[in-house]
Amino acid sequence: MCEVKPHLAVVDYGLSVLEAACPVEWRAARRRLCCVALGPRGVALEELRALAREAPDRLRYAYVYTHAQPDFVRALANGSGIDISEMEHRIVVIWRREPTRIQYEWLNETWPTCTSDGYESAHYQQRLNDTKRALDNLIKRLLKPTEMMAYETHVQVYDVFPFITY
Repeated sequence: MCEVKPHLAVVDYGLSVLEAACPVEWRAARRRLCCVALGPRGVALEELRALAREAPDRLRYAYVYTHAQPDFVRALANGSGIDISEMEHRIVVIWRREPTRIQYEWLNETWPTCTSDGYESAHYQQRLNDTKRALDNLIKRLLKPTEMMAYETHVQVYDVFPFITY
């Protein structure tokens, strides 16, 4: 089940939504990662929720509506040279080294969406399995303290609401 955090001004135990979803950890050996799916409202991500339920302690999952977070999405796009129009259904893995400084890396694959064939189609299931495998490999690599992330940018804390955490 996902929990909708309506805006950053709402805090749980004094923590901002961004802090709860992607806590700061400056030491590479203890880095915590946040796997963020970007997309429009209403996209079903049941498979991503299932991954989140099984995530290790150093990994969190979140979902950001691209239309509601243009500054956050623009910061990610500008930092990596990605066309902002190609951001939907993308997965980015974030490491917050400081409250407003993040390092990140994109998953090469986009998260598959349901087509008219439905979630049971062989093509959808194959794409989903390939994407999950690629995401798992990326996360395992980035959790290693010797790994460097490809991109870095600064974000404003208020840039990341609404934020859905799993």
